Amino acid sequence: MSNPKISLTWPIHRLNEAVDILIQKSGFTAKSISKFDSPENFDDKTLNIWFEDIACQSGIESVAVESKYGNIEDMILNAGPAIIRITKDDKPCFLVILRGGLKNISLITSELNVHKVNVDVIKKYLCHDIETPAEVSIDNILNKADISDIQKKTARLAMLKEKLKSEIIGGVWIFRLSPGSDFFKWICHLSIPKYFFSMIICEFIFQILMIISWIVIGKMIIQFSFDWAYFTLWALLLLSVIPFYLFSQWSQYFISMNTGTIFKQRLLFGAMHLKQDEIRNQGPGQFLGRIMESEAFESMAFDGGFYFIIFIIKIIISLSLLIIGSGWLISTVLILWIILCLIACVIYYHNTNEWVSHFRDMTNNMIERMVGYRTRIVQEKYQNWHDEEDIELNKYHQLSIKKDNITLIINPVITRGWMLVSIICIYLSKPDSIQNMIITLGGIIIAFQGISILVNGIASFVKLLCSWQQFNPLFNSAKQYKDNIPEVPAKNELIYDKSKPMLDIKDISYQYVKKSNFKLKVSSLEIFKGDRILLEGPSGGGKSTLSSILSGIRKIDKGMIFLNGQDQKLIGYLKWRRNIVLSPQFHENFVFTGSFAFNLLMGRTWPPDKKDMKDTTDICYKLGLNKLLEKMPEGFEQMIGESGWQLSHGEQSRLFIARALLQNPQLLIFDESFMPLDSDSFEKSLDCVLENDAAIIIVAHL
Repeated sequence: MSNPKISLTWPIHRLNEAVDILIQKSGFTAKSISKFDSPENFDDKTLNIWFEDIACQSGIESVAVESKYGNIEDMILNAGPAIIRITKDDKPCFLVILRGGLKNISLITSELNVHKVNVDVIKKYLCHDIETPAEVSIDNILNKADISDIQKKTARLAMLKEKLKSEIIGGVWIFRLSPGSDFFKWICHLSIPKYFFSMIICEFIFQILMIISWIVIGKMIIQFSFDWAYFTLWALLLLSVIPFYLFSQWSQYFISMNTGTIFKQRLLFGAMHLKQDEIRNQGPGQFLGRIMESEAFESMAFDGGFYFIIFIIKIIISLSLLIIGSGWLISTVLILWIILCLIACVIYYHNTNEWVSHFRDMTNNMIERMVGYRTRIVQEKYQNWHDEEDIELNKYHQLSIKKDNITLIINPVITRGWMLVSIICIYLSKPDSIQNMIITLGGIIIAFQGISILVNGIASFVKLLCSWQQFNPLFNSAKQYKDNIPEVPAKNELIYDKSKPMLDIKDISYQYVKKSNFKLKVSSLEIFKGDRILLEGPSGGGKSTLSSILSGIRKIDKGMIFLNGQDQKLIGYLKWRRNIVLSPQFHENFVFTGSFAFNLLMGRTWPPDKKDMKDTTDICYKLGLNKLLEKMPEGFEQMIGESGWQLSHGEQSRLFIARALLQNPQLLIFDESFMPLDSDSFEKSLDCVLENDAAIIIVAHL
């Protein structure tokens, strides 16, 4: 394909420089990553790994995206910052997108300039390989038709879109901030502060225009006369508030949508980065309760936050009017009344916090009883099935009554009480003119509106605080991804030297619970490629803990671990996990609701290519899973899991073994993976595992 602007593209040997410039110009980080070497190959898998490593080093994320041909323009317009791989003269090169737009894309050229290019140009680059053959056949058809050139052009586009609509276009990598990045950094990146201050300004203008409209209409009422000029001014003021109100509402919507999206991503990201020790002592019900509270928090945080801003604006305006109309007496009383509201909020908080904690405990217990219902049916006495439920429900009922009683007292006393107190203050202050009386009444009414908003928001605000305590660990655990960023970028490939150990452990120690007597220590351990190691020991002896340390799940307290001569801290979490794979114990390994193929290849790549499926078929045959596949109507596409085809324990174990083998690491660790297997399946599985070129550690009981 001819390329009139060579400078738009970057050669593969400058790809590291292109990504470095893109990340810095996008404002993600000021740290240079130029120490990374450009990849030698340009296939999808190699580039996926390379982009993941370079993004991890920068504390951001890279995501490979693809789109159907019919939606390719939308993908390009929303891709920036991104890297697009294209082919020119049978050689790979890349386009660097800084940002998108309505029809034009901002590209960073190889001369480090930013140029705007029409989206059709980018589409032509990206789709050249599939469009060219299709255009030839379409042109042959159109040349036989007796139509004008303009009609041919329109028909060509329509036929091309119809013929290629199911084609998948890839070769695009998007860069974005990690959900674990500082939340304020995300907020600034999305321009939330700009919309926030715009919303406040519009709300102030809205309130002031409404006050002026009251003054205009009030003057006519006081004078007992009708003036078309005043009436027209009043009508114009009411019309003028509409755009400010609409923009304020739109800003609230924009802030809620964007902040809510990042909030959900951060919670999911945090859940995936919880430390193993943080998860071990919590049941599924507790996590479900945390997620439920997070949903409530998101809704209340945004709605309550906007209401609180409106409350502040109304109180500032009402205080100004009260000072002008009747001096400091009523203004001081208003301040004291707000303090009373805050005291009521604290009292309500303590009661609600106890209620929420008990509710979460009930949720956890209910989920655990549902999961273990089979055990309860066969082992627990029928008479005792609901004893604990009755006690919990009774306590929940009492706490609910206590909380609701306080709510019933707060609502009428705080809101209606202000009107009564303010009227008494008017008698005491005695405004000296009818104008001051009207101004004072206006201030009282605006204060009443603000207090009503505050009182109605007290319940939401208190639930907000209680909810934050529940899911705060998930929110903050997202920051732990920074611990996995390598201190110094390691080499792109971890090349094994036969003369040296693949894995080398030197004087490591790990303490499961701080200040406890148990401490795992390993003074020295060398593992070479192809080694076969049997790790035996009694229960609680530290076998699984050592397996977690070797696989990178747990971090050592002291000592050093080397992989192919490189320190674990320099390699980073992503590369370490690619090269050392752990198949955990049966109760910590799961079959996810999805296809059989997805459960096998979830640690490798998805969606799979032909080679992936061929390797999967071979592994399944060696493990004896081919008989299971013959039973399944859909084969590899058969849905399994809780809501799909139910697998036996032996079938699940072989699936877990296959899942680990298909990742092709340098070291494989099987933690009691063969225990549920019968003798025949055990022999087949063991033979299949031992055929692998990787070093293998098999953990077993004495």
